Amino acid sequence: GRMAPILNQAAMDSLLPGTKWANVDNGFAAFNSGHLTYGQMASQTSFFNERLVILGGFRRDKVDNDNMSNIGNDAANGYRIIMGALNPATGVNEKGYHSKLTSYRSSNNRGVVAYPFKGLEKRLPLGRFLSPLGFVWNYSENFQVPPTGNPFYTGERPDPPFSKTTDFALRYSIADGVAYAELRHYKTSQIGQLSNMSNTGDIDDIWRYLGYTDPAHINFGNFRDTADRELSGTEFELTANPSRAWTMRINYGHPVVKQIVERKMLREYVAANTA
Repeated sequence: GRMAPILNQAAMDSLLPGTKWANVDNGFAAFNSGHLTYGQMASQTSFFNERLVILGGFRRDKVDNDNMSNIGNDAANGYRIIMGALNPATGVNEKGYHSKLTSYRSSNNRGVVAYPFKGLEKRLPLGRFLSPLGFVWNYSENFQVPPTGNPFYTGERPDPPFSKTTDFALRYSIADGVAYAELRHYKTSQIGQLSNMSNTGDIDDIWRYLGYTDPAHINFGNFRDTADRELSGTEFELTANPSRAWTMRINYGHPVVKQIVERKMLREYVAANTA
């Protein structure tokens, strides 16, 4: 049979007379709805008995995002959570307001794989040793759908973070791929990477020290921020396949990360409010 719930009004009256049992909302709640539509095309073409392969592709994305979050609690109705968002037109949180954003992103990729000495083993003095040497060049772009979270301090929703990568590699294969080595250099630019806006407590304190007492200044809130970074480096990899069941790999890499723009929205806010 079913067990009756212990925590009900009758049980509370017997344990603690005069108390009231009720369901209340507490904590944080968020609503996020997303829709992704895209179209793409790709092509791969080989030339000169596959000594040269050219690849290319294009993709167009449409991202629709609808977001609301907890902007307060209504004490008069049992602390029920008030859902809404910051309206950029008014600069304040509004109950029931949906923060919507439609973004369009175009991305493409291109690549070249070349084995210029393939099949020329007997026609070149060092053809036997040059034949396994290959050259690879790639360029690619991609983006990330923004995860659920707060908007910028302006009320705007963040665009999808975008990145682009260029890499060049030398490959040398032995015994038809039983073992091969690769030396690769790459460079990636990451644009609009999302994070939480920092130092918001310091912003509250500065306005408070200046004599402001209104919530718009001393309760700054939690917002998103963006950063642009650049990642580059060189990698060397040696791979051996002694059998179908065994693969051995040795890899060495030396990445370098550069911060191009950090705390972009915080810098913008400070600049706009500095005399």
